[in-house]
Amino acid sequence: AMAPAAPATADAIAPTFDIVRVEIKGSIVVAGNAAPNAKVDILNGSTVLGSTVAGADGAFAIVLDDPLKPGDYTIALRSMTGNVVTPSAQTAVVSIPQSPAGQVL
Repeated sequence: AMAPAAPATADAIAPTFDIVRVEIKGSIVVAGNAAPNAKVDILNGSTVLGSTVAGADGAFAIVLDDPLKPGDYTIALRSMTGNVVTPSAQTAVVSIPQSPAGQVL
């Protein structure tokens, strides 16, 4: 017997983090996997921090050149393939330390 057709969302691949690294200056490097050729957005809440496009193998890497201000951020991913938007199941909490060179006022 034929298996019942799965809904279209079943074959959507949720983006995942492999690496979330904060550089000294506050820039962030995120690497992971998503659906092949999907557009990947990196979000802090509802704010898009950066976007990239996954490769044919689904791998992506993005460097956020604009340093985040010191504080804690909850970073999530979402991917877009056509009109289908798939959020990541996982989030990453990123802490940006006060700059060692910065003056505390």
